Amino acid sequence: MDGLNTVLEYLTSVPAWYLATSVDGQPHVRPFSFAQIQDGKLWFVTARTKDVWQELLQNQRFEATSWWPGHG
Repeated sequence: MDGLNTVLEYLTSVPAWYLATSVDGQPHVRPFSFAQIQDGKLWFVTARTKDVWQELLQNQRFEATSWWPGHG
């Protein structure tokens, strides 16, 4: 299994994962629960009306983390 599929398998196995963005030095973290691979890229979904969409347009850098009950 390649690294991208390993990441996808993990993200789809946890109850939620969290995406952190930053605009003008202000951090924002929110939960996500959907991810998929398409055309060799990892995708997640949000609406264009959401703050996270605008934040990612301003700064494409983000971090992701997760929590899995009983696993840390």
